[in-house]
Amino acid sequence: MIITRLLLRDFKKLTGTVEIAGLGPGIAVVAGENEEGKSTLLAALRSAFFDRHKLGGDAAQALLPDGRPGAAPEVAVDFTVGGKDYALRKVFVRGALAELRAEAVTLAGAEAEEEVQRLLRFEPPQRGASEPAKHHGAFGLLWLEQGRAFAQLAVNDQTRQTLRESLTREVGEVTGGERGRLLLAAVEAEHAQLFTANGKLRKERQALRDEATAAEGEATELRRRLLEAEADVDALVRVRDRLQGFRRDGTEASLQRHLDDAAAEMKKTERLRADLRQKEMEAKVAEAERQGPAGRLAERKRLVAALAEAEKAAAAVAAEMAEAAPRRARLESEAHAAAEALRAARAGVEAAERALDLARLRHDAAQIEKEKAALADRHGRARAAREAELRARAAVKAVAVDAQAVATMRDLDRAIAVSSAGLDTGATVVTLDLPERATPSVDGTAVEPKSTHRVVRETLIDLGKAGKITVAPGAGALGDRDKLLAGLRERQATLLRNCGVADLAAAEEALQRRRQLEQEAATQAALRESLAPEGLDPLAQALAESEARLATLAAATAAGDGVPLSEAEAAARKARDARDRAEHAEAAARKQAAEAREAALTLESNAQRARKDAEAAGTRLAAERHAEADDALEAAATSAALRSAGAKEAVEAATAVVRRADPEAAEERLKAAKEALRVFKQELATLERRESELGAAMRARGEEGLGERLELAEGAAARAQAIVARAEREERAVQLLADALRAAERTARERYLAPIQARVRPYLNQLFPDAELLLDDGDLSIAALRRGGEPEAFARLSVGTREQIAVIVRLAFADLLAETGEPTPIVLDDPLVNTDDGRMEAMRRILLKAARRHQIIVLTCRERDYRPLGSRIIRLTDSRRAAA
Repeated sequence: MIITRLLLRDFKKLTGTVEIAGLGPGIAVVAGENEEGKSTLLAALRSAFFDRHKLGGDAAQALLPDGRPGAAPEVAVDFTVGGKDYALRKVFVRGALAELRAEAVTLAGAEAEEEVQRLLRFEPPQRGASEPAKHHGAFGLLWLEQGRAFAQLAVNDQTRQTLRESLTREVGEVTGGERGRLLLAAVEAEHAQLFTANGKLRKERQALRDEATAAEGEATELRRRLLEAEADVDALVRVRDRLQGFRRDGTEASLQRHLDDAAAEMKKTERLRADLRQKEMEAKVAEAERQGPAGRLAERKRLVAALAEAEKAAAAVAAEMAEAAPRRARLESEAHAAAEALRAARAGVEAAERALDLARLRHDAAQIEKEKAALADRHGRARAAREAELRARAAVKAVAVDAQAVATMRDLDRAIAVSSAGLDTGATVVTLDLPERATPSVDGTAVEPKSTHRVVRETLIDLGKAGKITVAPGAGALGDRDKLLAGLRERQATLLRNCGVADLAAAEEALQRRRQLEQEAATQAALRESLAPEGLDPLAQALAESEARLATLAAATAAGDGVPLSEAEAAARKARDARDRAEHAEAAARKQAAEAREAALTLESNAQRARKDAEAAGTRLAAERHAEADDALEAAATSAALRSAGAKEAVEAATAVVRRADPEAAEERLKAAKEALRVFKQELATLERRESELGAAMRARGEEGLGERLELAEGAAARAQAIVARAEREERAVQLLADALRAAERTARERYLAPIQARVRPYLNQLFPDAELLLDDGDLSIAALRRGGEPEAFARLSVGTREQIAVIVRLAFADLLAETGEPTPIVLDDPLVNTDDGRMEAMRRILLKAARRHQIIVLTCRERDYRPLGSRIIRLTDSRRAAA
């Protein structure tokens, strides 16, 4: 199917008449601004083909243009199917009608709609407006509305059935055809009786295993208990043998004797430890008594040394102060001289910078003078370019001919030639050969006595006195053709008159002149834009500002001797260098003077502190000697030291006695004896308790009859295991058959989807080399994109990537339909609005590749994105104006 023409009148937001003509194979781009009505064109196509003309209610009201409740929305579509031309026209709401013309046959009303349904293979709704996802068949998939490109494919039942039929025609039946599907269904039903949806056994099947497990568990428990009973008998014998051995050997009495011996030894070592602690205390007292006189003696010696050191430090500081005084005076004088030199250098810098500022002003004035001249030149040239542009645009407006008008004239000229040739071929030729004095006429118009006329309708020829002749051509359709030719000529004459030209050649010449004028206007506009990118007024303002700045600078530079800028800059640099050297010298001198003053203050502070320290040391030493003389202090310290040494020797002797007694070993022996007796008593009690427990357990088990019960339980477990074995064989057989059939089905699905994958791959490789698109064989939706071996779910891809893939898959489906005898045009309403420039270039290549096999109509507000395709661009504004 190929759409060749679309005409709308008062349909939704498109009021008046809009005609999209010249459509055909390949790509056609219909461009328009936002809110201009591009999406309305797609809605009109859908209504024309899929909505019933007697549509009512809200659905019909939605087709009316705003503010025109009494309008009659109309859509006309010319298209071809199987090489045959069709013209479909529908009017909705007021005067509703449906009409389908095919060559000489015209169908109306329900017959027309049924024929469209048969041609396009879709199922219309029973009532209300049609829905693309339900009623439009393959067109619902391949006609993509704005804002839906990135969504998942909505493959309806009709489309899915059409695609499946196409796939079946290409790859044949899969999985054994209908018989295979029935077999798989039967096995799946049997599998469902045995297993749940997640592969687990059903409760009744699991119950068999649970019963067998319970029976085996009971037998196992009885065997365990019987073994335990036998083990308890052996344990009881061992326990009684051990108890008799303990009583026979007298183990408890022996352990008690070991404990008594260890306790006596421990008491002896405790007495030795007490004596050691007493001597250690006496030694500490003697040491404390020694430290008093010894400390006082050490402090007395430290005070004597401190007095001598303080007197020496005071003398040294006094000498250093006397030596530093002359240097300080010299540095103060040098700092004053450096400060005077710095003031003189700074005054020189100020004078040099004033001269430099004046030189810079003169230099700026010269630069601004040059800039002013350049601005004046640009302003003059830009103003001239603007005037030339305005003259060219005025001349363009004077030419009434445009490209659309010339194209229409060419179409009319060709149509007139074709229609005229058809008339000439079927017309009746009448030749008059009358005397010169005869005055014949044809349909009331005087003609020459000797002339030839081609008659295409019933015509009256008046021969004057000779009578009248009525000529009626045999071909009845010639009259209609003549009316059509007359109408074409009338349209041609009206168009030529409106454009103010005599013929097509004059119109083409005027169009050429118009294009030259438009080019001239564009050239002058570009020149003006390059000279004055911000406009003439800002350029004039900049020129005025330059003149004002020149006047200001002239007043500022009136005084002065006009030293060149380079000389002024050199003088300023020299003055600044001198100032920098003076600042450095002044800072160094000032720093040295400050350091000398700081050093003098430090020396004075040190002298005062040394004098105070000497006085304090002398005062304290005198007080200490007054309280206790040096020789008395030394005698007391010697006596205390002798007492402390004697106490330490007594401690060392007592320590040797305790070490020989080894109290730690005695303590360990006592501890071990206590633990050995405790462990023996505990073990004895445990054995006696175990003897009692084992005897009671043996008496209880003797009453249970474990042997007989075990024999019965093992028989029940064997029977249950046999039942489970049969069930497992049945389950394995069903599972194996189901797995085999499912594997065959997966293989068939891969084969089933192979034709689509083969058609997707060339498009996909343009965007993602070595990638693979995964489709759901159930509903043919997009499942994932595999890149680098990792599948990415379709819903997790970016919006731009999803819309690109969705367009690619639609193109692949269109390829499949076309190759299996179901060619369908593709209509895309702004499908790539989220696509970046790099991907857009790849998508243009993809669209060009697909356009070799399909008609593709792109509705867009992004004309620049599709201009590189080189396809025809139909602007909605021009279509509205041309059809008005």
